[in-house]
Amino acid sequence: MERKNIIAGVLLVVVSLILGAYLESQLGAGLLWKTSSQHNFWKIAHIHGLGFGMLNIFYGLLLKNYSGNKKIFNAGSYFAVLGIIMPAGLFLAGIQSDFKMIVPVGGISMIIAWLVFVWGFFVKKI
Repeated sequence: MERKNIIAGVLLVVVSLILGAYLESQLGAGLLWKTSSQHNFWKIAHIHGLGFGMLNIFYGLLLKNYSGNKKIFNAGSYFAVLGIIMPAGLFLAGIQSDFKMIVPVGGISMIIAWLVFVWGFFVKKI
C-alpha cells in the first residue's frame, strides 16, 4: 500500500504545483478575480493539495521503511489516499459550488489516517 501513497502523493503535489502556477499567472487579473469564490476555492485546494500530497509521500515512505507488522498502518494508508478527496473537492467547488459537500469526507479521512498512524506507533507500539 505504501507505493499507492507515494504515487498519490506525488501526483497530488504535481497537480497542486500546476494549479499554483496558474494562480500566480493570474495575479494581475484584478480585484474581481481575487475576490471570486473560484479563486478562493482554488487557492485553498492548492495549499491543501500540497500538504496532503506531502503527507501521503511521508506516510508511504515511513511504511516502506517500517519492518514490523503493517496491518494497522495499511488501514490508515487507505484513509490517507482517500484524504485526497478534500483538495479535489475544493478544486471542483471552484467550478461548481455543490462539490464543497464532499470536502469534509477527505478531511476526516486524513485525520483518521494520522490517528491510526500515531495509535500504531505510540499506543500499540507495533
